[in-house]
Amino acid sequence: MKEISIIFPAARQSQVIHPFWAEEAKAAEDAGFSVNTVTDPNDAGALRINGSGGESSIYRGWMVKPQYYKEMSSLRPLLNDYDNLMWSYEFPKWYDVLKDETPHSLIIPGTEISDIGLQKIVEIVIEKCGTKSLILKDYLKSRKHEWFDACFIKDASDFEEVARIASNFFYLQGKDFYGGLVFRDFIPLKKLGFHPTTKMPIPIEFRTFFFNQKPFITSLYWNNDLEYPKDIEYPPQSWIESIGKKLTGSSFVALDIAQAEDDQWYVIEVNDGGMSGFPKSLGAEEFYRLLKEAIA
Repeated sequence: MKEISIIFPAARQSQVIHPFWAEEAKAAEDAGFSVNTVTDPNDAGALRINGSGGESSIYRGWMVKPQYYKEMSSLRPLLNDYDNLMWSYEFPKWYDVLKDETPHSLIIPGTEISDIGLQKIVEIVIEKCGTKSLILKDYLKSRKHEWFDACFIKDASDFEEVARIASNFFYLQGKDFYGGLVFRDFIPLKKLGFHPTTKMPIPIEFRTFFFNQKPFITSLYWNNDLEYPKDIEYPPQSWIESIGKKLTGSSFVALDIAQAEDDQWYVIEVNDGGMSGFPKSLGAEEFYRLLKEAIA
């Protein structure tokens, strides 16, 4: 069996595991992984990985900037190297592979945005999307918690509405804007309800983790404060396995999956496996036990 260590974030100015990750680190050790730490991105001096690793390592922590991950990979062989990370990090890369399994999307690269301006962007959306309802995001994130202000477009043919949502999105993303604009077809999904403040629809969503293209666990997406129906229908295992065969861009990846009101299943989002959380209902012990078995 290939020996793989887990790298967790250290506390600021320390080599000690950040308290947020302490429970997971113990579960990883109990499952047979060796555990290391990596210095905080805001610490002074060069990035350091503390502790000896195995043949390869998995970074398990908060989402980090690509350059930080690239520095990490220069110090230690990572199971997901820099190119693997970027495959799940940048929307167009995974969309190209999974376009038949995920809502149709109009992509406008950042290199074009500064040249054509907002008015032309809106005109392109109207031309390409007709009267569809859309979700707006960049290559990495949406503003779903500002659902009616910077995310959801009810009618793509409404010039003022598209311009308003896009303008708000640019403003709120600010320096965190990444890559380009993505206008995703809005699919009415089966839902648990609506967010009490933002009124964002909360879908019945699942997260499936894959190792080397094989699924090793599918869990509920939301934490225990949201109650799923007792007769919940999980994604079909045969469909999940067929999706896994397409995930050649990353060894360790997590997919967010939901079912439309017409019963069709969709991949909603793709994430690096090491930077993806799991609900409390799953538990760290089970997660690391199953990850260890998947690696074996």
